[in-house]
Amino acid sequence: MKRRGKPFEPGNSSGQGRPLGSRNQATLDREALLDEYGTAITRKCLTEAMKGDKSALRLCLERLIPPARPQASEFKLPGIRSAADLPRASTAILKAVAAGNLSVQEAEAVTRILEAHQRLLGPQQLTSRIEALERRGATGSAVELVEEAEGSPATNSALPTEKPNHAQ
Repeated sequence: MKRRGKPFEPGNSSGQGRPLGSRNQATLDREALLDEYGTAITRKCLTEAMKGDKSALRLCLERLIPPARPQASEFKLPGIRSAADLPRASTAILKAVAAGNLSVQEAEAVTRILEAHQRLLGPQQLTSRIEALERRGATGSAVELVEEAEGSPATNSALPTEKPNHAQ
């Protein structure tokens, strides 16, 4: 591969650069203006706000009063080990909202977290169920496989039935 032009010399030939911690000239100029006029500007803004200037009032309030942050609520979420525990957690959230211990916004946030957790649990649990079916596949009967897959006792209708041969 052919290089074009003369390569740059390594290193900084102009010196060490600006010292660490130093500020640029615009910052220094801004700080000097605030040192000189900051108090007068603040007083003028407060005076205009007291006269009813809505922009000045908003500016003063934004600077003087910090934005309100939601209060941390006490809510105990039941333990979640599998997807089967998620309905119980959802019920606990609904009860906390009804009791006033959890705001609707907080409940929505917790519910979104639970939904994300469910999306993570689903494939993992499906994989473990498939592995269990594969382990039992060689030794288990069709009824046992259906019971394990559905999680409930299999009925006779779950097994294939033979169609009667009326042609005889």
